Amino acid sequence: MLKLDKKKKYILGCSFGPDSMALFFMLLKENYDFVVCNIDYNYRPESKRETDSIEAVCKQKNIRFYTKNVLFSTDFHNFEARARKIRYDFFKEIGRKIGYYNILIAHQRDDLIETYLMQKERKSIVTYYGLNKSYQSEEFTIHRPLLKYTKKQLIEYCKKYKIEYSIDPTNFDQSLRRNFYRHSVLPTFSEEKKKEILPIISNVITYFPWIKIDIYAHISFFQLLLLRIYYNIYNS
Repeated sequence: MLKLDKKKKYILGCSFGPDSMALFFMLLKENYDFVVCNIDYNYRPESKRETDSIEAVCKQKNIRFYTKNVLFSTDFHNFEARARKIRYDFFKEIGRKIGYYNILIAHQRDDLIETYLMQKERKSIVTYYGLNKSYQSEEFTIHRPLLKYTKKQLIEYCKKYKIEYSIDPTNFDQSLRRNFYRHSVLPTFSEEKKKEILPIISNVITYFPWIKIDIYAHISFFQLLLLRIYYNIYNS
């Protein structure tokens, strides 16, 4: 059970991966009011087929479908960050048009732990470790309802209910730091070790516990730099 508010209307970001397709059918099964938004970055030759497949499923299930076609460029600096901005801007654009102000992202437990480990490695100033279950972004609420599920569980869910999905081959490119953690670090962790990490990951300010807001939404780059300097002095 997803434990979302059924009085609200949702936008589901859907990539045709097993995580978002599992969430699609969970929403459908539990009778949530939602639409689907998809981005085709034209990054891979399979992307057009995947977008067409999502659209076909939406048409079959009578779910409104919105897509944006982006011409991928090798000039994109930090493609992951650029793609994320394009994606969220599109979700918000559609949300404002149709009056849906809750966005669903299909991050799962493995994503949560990977993010935590990367934050620790970078010694990042963050408002919370891992991924927040929900947070505000302008007038929108971003929800991640699958953080209690593992990737394996979601794939098993898809197989059980014969849900079609696709695996992005670029997810195996270990030159990307997240993929290195996904394929070379996380598999070495026992289930017990993962469970030990989870309580450490919390949706609170990590370095500045007296701050109870999302600092990124309220401070400038130079203020963030000062916080970084203060943190380094404090922990030296």
